[in-house]
Amino acid sequence: MNKLYLSSAIGAALTTFSTSVLAHPGHDHSAESSNLIHLLWAAPILVAAVLSYKLIKHTLAKKSSAKDHA
Repeated sequence: MNKLYLSSAIGAALTTFSTSVLAHPGHDHSAESSNLIHLLWAAPILVAAVLSYKLIKHTLAKKSSAKDHA
């Protein structure tokens, strides 16, 4: 199961961050600034994912500590 998850994650990362992905005309992935522009576009998604993870982790920790004290 772990190998499947790792393979899927690597495949998704390669697909997402590949600079040779075909795009519509006028959307140049080989331009110097394309990686920066795509990173700036994806940054809010990454920030939201990290914040969601931390919030869920904090909430679950709070619930488990409340059960321990009860």
